[in-house]
Amino acid sequence: MIKTIAKSLLLNVLWHALGRRNLVRLARFLNNESRLDVNNNPATNGEMMVRSTVLEKLKHNESICIFDVGANIGTWTHSLFEQTSNTASLIVHTFEPCADTYSTLANNLHAWNLSGSIKSNKLALSSSIDERPFFSLGPNIGANSLSPPTDSTKHTVEQVQTETIDNYCLRNNISHIDLVKIDTEGHDMEVIYGGNNMLASGAIDILQFEYNYKWIDSRHFLRDAFEFLLPLGFIIGKITPRGIEFYPRWDHELETFIEANYLAVKQSLRNIFPQIKWWKES
Repeated sequence: MIKTIAKSLLLNVLWHALGRRNLVRLARFLNNESRLDVNNNPATNGEMMVRSTVLEKLKHNESICIFDVGANIGTWTHSLFEQTSNTASLIVHTFEPCADTYSTLANNLHAWNLSGSIKSNKLALSSSIDERPFFSLGPNIGANSLSPPTDSTKHTVEQVQTETIDNYCLRNNISHIDLVKIDTEGHDMEVIYGGNNMLASGAIDILQFEYNYKWIDSRHFLRDAFEFLLPLGFIIGKITPRGIEFYPRWDHELETFIEANYLAVKQSLRNIFPQIKWWKES
């Protein structure tokens, strides 16, 4: 009873002091901060920690295979090479379907002297092999996607070739992938579905994928990732500045469509990462 009265008094004070609009903004800020839904900056959101952890784990391997799906202009791959001293063992397969962006990617890889360590592909990875329309908001823009814009944003359409992880690995004799990073503006689940055989056989160790409101456009939910990957022996968690927030199961409170990067890891590799408990378990 006392708690209820106190909450009501506090709410009334804040409502009249801030006004409804600012109260909503304050509540959103506190909600995002407490849930570690932070600004999606790779330098501060935990992505660099993920890369350094994976590279440290693999530093003595004779061969390290990484996929950069949705490579854009190559910034993520460039950062990867900057974080490792074992460049001789590292091979990265990049995938970028947009013609203009792919041209920039190729030029950047050459300028960074990385062409010999990277197999670049003008392809979109998906769940099927096909030719599909690709919606471009402009050269080198990270929001370009296989999913059509749902607003009136000016865009152009080009036809691109789609490929699956499974078929690409079959064609290129790839038997194991250490890390697949996916950033495809809402198409991430289709990329994951396209790696079904590799995932089911244990040939992929770690997936990093982006989750945001673009998943609505492609009619996918975070729940889809849990239902598909957990039976294959993976555990899923959100990448945060304080570590990976792993979840034992899907929960409706996770379905926020707030932008974040998630990690799907083989259970045997879970403990190589710094971790923070989910707030529901804290």
